Amino acid sequence: QQYLIANPGGTPIPGAAPILSCVFSSDGHRLLCGDQNGRIRIFDVPTRQQLVSMEIAPGRPINSLAFTPDNTYFAVTVGIRIEFWRSGIN
Repeated sequence: QQYLIANPGGTPIPGAAPILSCVFSSDGHRLLCGDQNGRIRIFDVPTRQQLVSMEIAPGRPINSLAFTPDNTYFAVTVGIRIEFWRSGIN
């Protein structure tokens, strides 16, 4: 069994909370995921490597995510709030 949210070799990332939402970048090379504890992670899809891990809403679930068409920013919904963040993946 393969895990996308994993360390090299397929072992799950320790302490990773259940994922609630994921979205691919427009080119399909990045995957942005949000978990129930308010952390987002950005993965390089071809290599399955985690590029970014950031707690943006401590203790609050990430409900949905979206990249801008050029992948420069992403939007996150937490409760009734919408936040915009620079992705840093271009």
